[in-house]
Amino acid sequence: GDKEFTSRIFSKLIPAIKTHMSDPFGNYLCQKLFDRCSQSQLSMVIDEISEHVVELATNLHGTRAIQKVIENSVKDSELLLKIITILKSHVAEMVTDNNGNHVLQLCLTSIKSPHNDFIYAEIAASCFKVATHKHGCCVLQKCIDYATKKQRVVLSVRVGEADCGDCWTHAGAG
Repeated sequence: GDKEFTSRIFSKLIPAIKTHMSDPFGNYLCQKLFDRCSQSQLSMVIDEISEHVVELATNLHGTRAIQKVIENSVKDSELLLKIITILKSHVAEMVTDNNGNHVLQLCLTSIKSPHNDFIYAEIAASCFKVATHKHGCCVLQKCIDYATKKQRVVLSVRVGEADCGDCWTHAGAG
């Protein structure tokens, strides 16, 4: 059946999953595989890539595969906690990266408060830098769009404190 087929492919790919995820062609196979993986298989993938998450998230091909892992993990509280634990200390590295910012934007749209507070905390802490960067401002806009009332208030206060009123002009956002 389908599960047996998925398991066979998974067992062949998992030893070098990081390489496959960042490969121009292999990432497509990984994305399809992650849609069919069990929660325990996704957990194994997360464990395998945990030390390489920034490298993958900032890679043109790896970013898509990481996003697929996240999409398929957010419904399971154990997997969600693993994802958050890994990403928590890497927000600053990813927010201004051409590819990494898309991982954070996906997290903002698919991980609900209070689980996404780690992103808001980092954005608030470096508001001016984020708001004046071409990729960072997109993440900040997504933060505002998906914020709870409390998160929006904290961001507003930080924008004001950072004397960041004309950030949008500097960033070239429209």
